[in-house]
Amino acid sequence: MSDSPLSKRQKRKSAQEPELSLDQGDAEEDSQVENRVNLSENTPEPDLPALEASYSKSYTPRKLVLSSGENRYAFSQPTNSTTTSLHVPNLQPPKTSSRGRDHKSYSQSPPRSPGRSPTRRLELLQLSPVKNSRVELQKIYDRHQSSSKQQSRLFINELVLENFKSYAGKQVVGPFHTSFSAVVGPNGSGKSNVIDSMLFVFGFRANKMRQDRLSDLIHKSEAFPSLQSCSVAVHFQYVIDESSGTSRIDEEKPGLIITRKAFKNNSSKYYINEKESSYTEVTKLLKNEGIDLDHKRFLILQGEVENIAQMKPKAEKESDDGLLEYLEDIIGTANYKPLIEERMGQIENLNEVCLEKENRFEIVDREKNSLESGKETALEFLEKEKQLTLLRSKLFQFKLLQSNSKLASTLEKISSSNKDLEDEKMKFQESLKKVDEIKAQRKEIKDRISSCSSKEKTLVLERRELEGTRVSLEERTKNLVSKMEKAEKTLKSTKHSISEAENMLEELRGQQTEHETEIKDLTQLLEKERSILDDIKLSLKDKTKNISAEIIRHEKELEPWDLQLQEKESQIQLAESELSLLEETQAKLKKNVETLEEKILAKKTHKQELQDLILDLKKKLNSLKDERSQGEKNFTSAHLKLKEMQKVLNAHRQRAMEARSSLSKAQNKSKVLTALSRLQKSGRINGFHGRLGDLGVIDDSFDVAISTACPRLDDVVVDTVECAQHCIDYLRKNKLGYARFILLDRLRQFNLQPISTPENVPRLFDLVKPKNPKFSNAFYSVLRDTLVAQNLKQANNVAYGKKRFRVVTVDGKLIDISGTMSGGGNHVAKGLMKLGTNQSDKVDDYTPEEVDKIERELSERENNFRVASDTVHEMEEELKKLRDHEPDLESQISKAEMEADSLASELTLAEQQVKEAEMAYVKAVSDKAQLNVVMKNLERLRGEYNDLQSETKTKKEKIKGLQDEIMKIGGIKLQMQNSKVESVCQKLDILVAKLKKVKSASKKSGGDVVKFQKLLQNSERDVELSSDELKVIEEQLKHTKLALAENDTNMNETLNLKVELKEQSEQLKEQMEDMEESINEFKSIEIEMKNKLEKLNSLLTYIKSEITQQEKGLNELSIRDVTHTLGMLDDNKMDSVKEDVKNNQELDQEYRSCETQDESEIKDAETSCDNYHPMNIDETSDEVSRGIPRLSEDELRELDVELIESKINELSYYVEETNVDIGVLEEYARRLAEFKRRKLDLNNAVQKRDEVKEQLGILKKKRFDEFMAGFNIISMTLKEMYQMITMGGNAELELVDSLDPFSEGVTFSVMPPKKSWRNITNLSGGEKTLSSLALVFALHKYKPTPLYVMDEIDAALDFRNVSIVANYIKERTKNAQFIVISLRNNMFELAQQLVGVYKRDNRTKSTTIKNIDILNRT
Repeated sequence: MSDSPLSKRQKRKSAQEPELSLDQGDAEEDSQVENRVNLSENTPEPDLPALEASYSKSYTPRKLVLSSGENRYAFSQPTNSTTTSLHVPNLQPPKTSSRGRDHKSYSQSPPRSPGRSPTRRLELLQLSPVKNSRVELQKIYDRHQSSSKQQSRLFINELVLENFKSYAGKQVVGPFHTSFSAVVGPNGSGKSNVIDSMLFVFGFRANKMRQDRLSDLIHKSEAFPSLQSCSVAVHFQYVIDESSGTSRIDEEKPGLIITRKAFKNNSSKYYINEKESSYTEVTKLLKNEGIDLDHKRFLILQGEVENIAQMKPKAEKESDDGLLEYLEDIIGTANYKPLIEERMGQIENLNEVCLEKENRFEIVDREKNSLESGKETALEFLEKEKQLTLLRSKLFQFKLLQSNSKLASTLEKISSSNKDLEDEKMKFQESLKKVDEIKAQRKEIKDRISSCSSKEKTLVLERRELEGTRVSLEERTKNLVSKMEKAEKTLKSTKHSISEAENMLEELRGQQTEHETEIKDLTQLLEKERSILDDIKLSLKDKTKNISAEIIRHEKELEPWDLQLQEKESQIQLAESELSLLEETQAKLKKNVETLEEKILAKKTHKQELQDLILDLKKKLNSLKDERSQGEKNFTSAHLKLKEMQKVLNAHRQRAMEARSSLSKAQNKSKVLTALSRLQKSGRINGFHGRLGDLGVIDDSFDVAISTACPRLDDVVVDTVECAQHCIDYLRKNKLGYARFILLDRLRQFNLQPISTPENVPRLFDLVKPKNPKFSNAFYSVLRDTLVAQNLKQANNVAYGKKRFRVVTVDGKLIDISGTMSGGGNHVAKGLMKLGTNQSDKVDDYTPEEVDKIERELSERENNFRVASDTVHEMEEELKKLRDHEPDLESQISKAEMEADSLASELTLAEQQVKEAEMAYVKAVSDKAQLNVVMKNLERLRGEYNDLQSETKTKKEKIKGLQDEIMKIGGIKLQMQNSKVESVCQKLDILVAKLKKVKSASKKSGGDVVKFQKLLQNSERDVELSSDELKVIEEQLKHTKLALAENDTNMNETLNLKVELKEQSEQLKEQMEDMEESINEFKSIEIEMKNKLEKLNSLLTYIKSEITQQEKGLNELSIRDVTHTLGMLDDNKMDSVKEDVKNNQELDQEYRSCETQDESEIKDAETSCDNYHPMNIDETSDEVSRGIPRLSEDELRELDVELIESKINELSYYVEETNVDIGVLEEYARRLAEFKRRKLDLNNAVQKRDEVKEQLGILKKKRFDEFMAGFNIISMTLKEMYQMITMGGNAELELVDSLDPFSEGVTFSVMPPKKSWRNITNLSGGEKTLSSLALVFALHKYKPTPLYVMDEIDAALDFRNVSIVANYIKERTKNAQFIVISLRNNMFELAQQLVGVYKRDNRTKSTTIKNIDILNRT
């Protein structure tokens, strides 16, 4: 396949390439990555045989043996090798050997598998006769150990078990030695539970500790039947191993305590240094310290030591572990496995992608080749078409040169006329400028008036709001003043009452003091007189004994009655006071009701007055609104009528302009045709046929369509060039106007046959019925294939189809081939074609009399419009006054309503107060029963008092009689003394009565003073609060009045400014009217001069139209734009074509018709048409847009027009007759681009696949190199360990497939002393144990772990082997801690520390013993 970057044979070869390849002569040194070790520092020999790209894999097991330093490649050693055995260094060989180990050597190769082929040859490896020496191996060990040496390591100091399995309570197991400790004890004592406790802390499941659930780990015995939890704490410390073989605790690193606690609900918690943690954090911490929790190298349980050596060479499942995976994890190459698998998957996917892209590439290549022939034909057609376009361009440019010479003379005349018009305009330029200034001033004044009106409205609203605020504040002021007057009146009367009460109280207190003094004196006198009386009575005791006893008895009987009389007197005084208070309260309440009723009557009167005022104002406002509403309706109606008048006026102005223009054109047309007809009749010319539009007829419905689509119907038809030249000379000579001619003898023969049109719309040419068939070519030359559509929608569908058409609608909308849309508007072209009903197109023609009539009507309409405009303005002013007065009335109404609302609220409050006062008075009056009760109670008390006096009167009379008897017995002396005593008693009683009365009055006066003082305080507080509030309100009222005054000032200023601005506007209006008269005079002069220019402009329009048609023909010429397509073709043959069409998209549309109907553009006619000249576009450029060159005037004059027309006919025939699909170039360009893209995609895919292959090779090589480096170290160490342990045996790790260590895995072969090579499965139990221990020790030496826990690993060993293992642990593993559970004294007697375990009462305990003998020896 051509151009394919990857052939099928190459793909097949790449698919057969091996996954792992080694380059010949690779001299790259092995770098040290993680556990990777340099096996040799020398480069390989350059004469190694080349590695084949493919090979057949063999699974025959071969030994990999390291070569010497001259060759670092591994090689396979067959079983019949005659080379010397590899001498493994014995680190502690015995000096003498009874078994002759130094004299005998055994084959170190394992037995060949039964399926191994004896003829197999390995082409990738060389055999080396030299093996590594002891010194080189020692260097490897030292280098590796130095790279993995640690400063300090972790060791278990002690275990703290609490209720764990057989350990009840809190038990401390330990301390353990930093290197070698042994746990001893009888069977069943709980030795293995020590290991279980470690497993428990390290996160193992319960089944690993020989239990089903975590709760089963909790101790349970008769003494402790229901414990809820158990825990184990492992106390770690860091130790530094000295070079002397001793160790010391690392004081810089703190100890570490990891605890796990299990509960009855089978849950557990972890703690690090007594802080709660998680399983993840604990395991992460232990792994960081080097404890292998993944493969559990630190743990060798009872009966599991043999399983290490019996691992399969490679795991059968991903979830299993084989010896290969075991070693890869330790060496560290297992990290490469996911990356390698990922790359292999990527290669498989990329191979599929490459195959898919190659298939697509082949398909595109075939398709591209199939388009080659069509491409060449299309390119030839494009070249011919380009030549035809260039020839037509030259012919058009030649015709344009002739037309422009005619244009120059016409422009000169127009320039002169325009200069005259400009001179007239300059005379009135100042007037126009002044009019603009006046208009600007009026606009500014109008804006200021509008701003004043807006400000006036704002001020009215502001005043309304301020008035409302003022009224509200004044009402609040009245209320506060009234309240203060009332409070001050109350304050004054209260002060007077307090003064009277205080004076009365002072007087009563003086009387009280005076009475108390008198009573004191009388009391002393009474005592003195009574003492004398008693002495007299004592002298008469015997005589009056019985009488005195009788008196005493009566007096005792009278005592309760006296007490009752005193109580009744007190009750009578209280009732009299209560009666007085009730009568006083009723009088005050009645007076308060009368005062409030007087106030309510006054407020009601004021309220009625306000309501009458509001009603009157609302009537005025409604009348104003009705008047304003009617005014707005009248103004709106007048404004609409004014707009209608303006529309009619504008239409009339347009009609007048059209009439003037039509009259001018008609006069010119009529003059030309009349003069030429007379010339034809006189026989001076032959072949004149008249207007083209008059030489045929068309249906009335297509009048607008043909008049819009073909303005050249006004062209004059003649037979020959000579006839046309005679006509032009005659018109020029007699200054009759201008005309454009169609020369029948110069018209080419067009194909006039009907054509197929979209939607079967008619062709405009087919609708014309010429008077004579010879005029058909003339009609076709101006109409071409223009189609007629019923509406614009159909026109769009037809014009923009697969083939573009020029389409016109029946209502005069035209869509050109270029897509330009024109037509429509107010003015509709019609009447250019003679109609089938023989109607003339004179419908739109105007006579001079009609034009004069239209001008008079226009003037009358302008006067009427001016009067109507003034009337509308006056209506607007009156309406504005009504609108301005409306806010004043609304403000007055709002003010009155606010005052009425305030008065209503006051009235409501006063009525509420009256109701309350009346209710209080009614209640007081209704409490007459209470008054009656008090009066009846007073009468009852007086009656009871009288009754009591009546009751005591008899007894008092008896006592009086008995006392009289005593007086009689005592004689005059006793009577006189008794009279003195009674006189003093009477005086004393009178004074006591007076004192009681004074005290009662004093108490009442004191109560009045307190009551009046409280009332005084309330009144003073009310006065103070009202005064403060009144000050605030007065301040607010002051600001409000100031704001109102400022508002009035602003309102007056605004109104004055508004009046002033209106006066200024009126003055400017008068000036404007004066200036308009001057402008109208200028317009009259301007119209006259424009009429003079009309004829010249008509001639100019004809010439410009002719040039436009020629320019249009030139602009429509373009070389087909295939620049983009040719640019996509990567072919040198197309450079010339691409060069010719590179500017094809630059042709613009600036050469269009310069015809204009607007008189305002006459001034620019000369300039625009000068720019229009095709020779002036870019005379300094060799090319114009669309890749067509512009020729200079000299070049155009030298053209052979007849030769050009001949070539045009020849090339036109070729282009019309040749059927070529130009689209094949685009298709070919697309296919070529797709071909290149597919080729690039294929190359990128192959490159990406090769890059991934290279990455895969690098990953495999890294994995292989690093694995083999670690594997060889471990294998050599294993030899050493096993030889040392067995005293002469040999063991080896070897690859099942020596070419690919990862395909079949690793086997463990052992040669026990004096025996041949055997598989591990064929060994005895002791030999399996020794092999496993040798592997464990070898792995420890390669990658040490700080902790090893072994449970009865010596169970299957004999006495000698136990001693060997124990001595190795003691002597050679001082960089790790070994905790060994053993029942063999050969083992535990060598431990530095012994932990004894024993059981008593189903509870395990422990004790620790230092092995003094061993420690002393150490």
